[in-house]
Parts: sequence; structure tokens; C-alpha cells
Amino acid sequence: MKPYGKPARIVALTADWWDQQYLARRAQGWTIWKDRRLIDHVARGVAYLRPDARILFLASGAAAGVDALRERFKGHEKYDTLRWHLQDYSALALTEAFQRIGQPAVPATTLSNLDDVRWPFPDGSFDMVICSEVLEHLENPTSAILECRRIVKSNGLIVATFPIHPELLADHHRWIFEPKDAWDLFNVGAGQKPRPNSMKVHHLREGKLIVAIARL
Repeated sequence: MKPYGKPARIVALTADWWDQQYLARRAQGWTIWKDRRLIDHVARGVAYLRPDARILFLASGAAAGVDALRERFKGHEKYDTLRWHLQDYSALALTEAFQRIGQPAVPATTLSNLDDVRWPFPDGSFDMVICSEVLEHLENPTSAILECRRIVKSNGLIVATFPIHPELLADHHRWIFEPKDAWDLFNVGAGQKPRPNSMKVHHLREGKLIVAIARL
């Protein structure tokens, strides 16, 4: 894991900037959630969950991920019973995501607040945490993974995606990762938080993106 972006660009980002970024990406049709392999990996995890499972979806562009999973589970009653908790950098993307799952919008919690703080969830709150296109934006990705491990139930799942190639990064991204970082992130502080019982790492988008799936 190495620093990547330009500090001046990172600090200057505002809520309006994130909304404009989301609108531009939506107009271009760009999202990692068009990758069928990524959807399949996440869907296998969702299929394992009980019908009333709680899923925390932390994403840059949560609406696209919600759409992709909804389409994947079309016709399955189980999807309609899952309880989704969403966060996004863009308040606009968050509102649209809540509309797609038929839940009322709640005030957006900016993902920058996930750095070096205890998240507002008790231990073991969720059956699954999906952390998509988030870690590369945070000041302390390790802290975020430790919190994911804390709030996931025993035998729960964590799915994290992050880029390992400059082609998927821009000046406002803080970090570029290497494949081994998935193992390092999930195993740090093993004496403090539950460490994964099993873990799989997959390479997507011609090896430029990592999706790590850990079961605690």
C-alpha cells in the first residue's frame, strides 16, 4: 500500500464535488458493478445469508451496486427481505440507492468520517459488510478494515474491492494497493479483532482490481 494522489486535490474535495463526480460517472455508464464476476462473487456471499440478514454497503457509487445485485437476484424472494444499510461519499448517490431498494433516505454520512473513529454500530451488528471503492480514499484503510471485522457477526462476511493499477486511479485517490495488501489488511491486529477463518482473493478487470472475500 503506497501513497498515490496529490494532497492538494484530496483536501479540496467537497460534498458538491462528489455529487458531480457521481453524475459524470453515471452519464458515462462507468462502474465496477458492470463486472459480472464481481457480481457473482458478492451474490454467492449474499445467497449464503439468512433471509433477514443485515448488510452494510459502504461504496463510492452505491446506487450502481444496489442495481447490479437487485438484477442478479430478480425473482428471488430472499433479496426483498434483506436489510440494507448504505453509505456513500455522494449524498445524491445515497438518496438514489435508498430509492432503488424502497427505503426512505437518511442523512448521508460521509465516508471520510470512517477514518480513525469507532463506527456507530455495536459489535457483531451485520451479517455482511461490502466495502467497494472506499479504501483507496481513506486516510487509514487499516482502521476501516478493523472496524469491518468488529461489526461483522461471527461467521459473517466482508467483501472489499480496491484498485492495484494506476489506470483505475486519479489525483484524488490516496492509495494504490498491491495484491498482498489484501492479506495484510485483514490480518493486522489479529489479537484485537476477530481475524478471518477463511479468505479468497480474486483479480478482476484484467488484473487491475482486487476483490477480497473474508469469512470471520
